[in-house]
Amino acid sequence: MEHGVFKYTPEDEERILGGLDGEAIFLKTPSIPELKRKYESDIKRMINLQLHMVTLGQYYKEGKIPRGLRSNIRPNLFQGDTMYCARFVMLSNKYAMDTILLNIEYLQEENQEKTIEGQSNKRGEEASGTTGNRKKTEKNRLQPQRQVANKKRDQTS
Repeated sequence: MEHGVFKYTPEDEERILGGLDGEAIFLKTPSIPELKRKYESDIKRMINLQLHMVTLGQYYKEGKIPRGLRSNIRPNLFQGDTMYCARFVMLSNKYAMDTILLNIEYLQEENQEKTIEGQSNKRGEEASGTTGNRKKTEKNRLQPQRQVANKKRDQTS
């Protein structure tokens, strides 16, 4: 001790801090208000996904194209040929309808993932909300049933 001042030596620091090798998990645990905000955010997102799916489904069933998917493209070639122009518009509309189906398909997958994630969070498997974030492979997305349905729909069009 110098001049009546207590001071830890480097050896004392090592000895004291050496017993604190464990992780401080409590510092990483989200607080109740954070969990509540995340839960409310997830619920709003799920409701928006479901509403968007239902809305797009109604448009598709009624054969209508929503404003954001409408195409104002007109052919540059054969502008005077009404048959060509009509077929061009039909192709454009078919593209828009297929885009609606694509959006619904992916919205369903997203909604299913969020539902699975929400169920696992309710059970308390993982409070951080990282469950259910599994990657989909292209193989899972292109199922044979969809391909058959698309071929049938294309043949009837």
